[in-house]
Amino acid sequence: MLGVFLYDSEGEVTSVLSIVFSVIMTGYVISRAASLISGLDVWEKAIVWLLAGICATFSLFTASEHLATVSFNQLTIMVALPSVAVGLGALSYLKVPPMISWDDMPGLTILKNDFSSMSKPLRTLAIVALAVMMAIAGICGFLLLEHEEKGFTEFYILNEEGHAYDFPREMVKGENATIIVGIINHEGSTVDYSVELWLVNYSNVNMAVNVTQMYYVHSFNITLDHQKYDLNAPWAPQFEATLTFTPQVSGDFQLFVMLFSDGSPQIPGPSPPDPLLDLSKTDASWRIVMCVNNEINYLMIYVGIDP
Repeated sequence: MLGVFLYDSEGEVTSVLSIVFSVIMTGYVISRAASLISGLDVWEKAIVWLLAGICATFSLFTASEHLATVSFNQLTIMVALPSVAVGLGALSYLKVPPMISWDDMPGLTILKNDFSSMSKPLRTLAIVALAVMMAIAGICGFLLLEHEEKGFTEFYILNEEGHAYDFPREMVKGENATIIVGIINHEGSTVDYSVELWLVNYSNVNMAVNVTQMYYVHSFNITLDHQKYDLNAPWAPQFEATLTFTPQVSGDFQLFVMLFSDGSPQIPGPSPPDPLLDLSKTDASWRIVMCVNNEINYLMIYVGIDP
């Protein structure tokens, strides 16, 4: 196990071995410990077995992080927990020689004797308290892993030299301007992305958005596979597109760079749209309303375009 981990610490082989090791060892140790505690009723032993199942399944849940998506982990919690608990319960009746001599461990011997000498109400209270603590720990861990595994997309723009500053803010009508658009897919599955560039003028008074000018600039589609997000790994781009466009209108505008997942709303009129056609009074203007309401992932640059 150690050799495999050193050779392939982030690989699928290590993950599979971690799952097997976590379930078998956790269940074996707790089941052996439970079998040494005399005087338990059948239902009390069942609770101990269930705690063993929770512990083993939570280990399975965390160890499978490299292989599983969120939906699979949820399935693990709902399906594997009862089956693992029942299976581990049977281990209490197996005459498996322990790898650890519990009688040689003074602390466990004292715990065993003290627990056996408790009255039934106190013993019940101790088991219930342990179950509650493990339930709280399991819920906290589940919520933590859910938060870590929530999908997201990295979306950014750079200038022509690849820097996140000094964007082209002063342009000339009819002359080329260049930006770089980058996308990294951490959504957990393959995603079809659509990117649109618009030159827009709008006002926003008391959340009432009024789009006065809206000119199509450029668009493209790209399909990206999921890329695992690792905080410990050096950052690296997944996809970057160098976009060179030529403004066909003059004035002060906001250059909207919009990102859509799995398709974008249809643009009214011919395809591709006429860059000289003002679409502010069409359904296309709803894109700006949705951007202002944070319903569309977008980036924006203020630009001035000279005649």
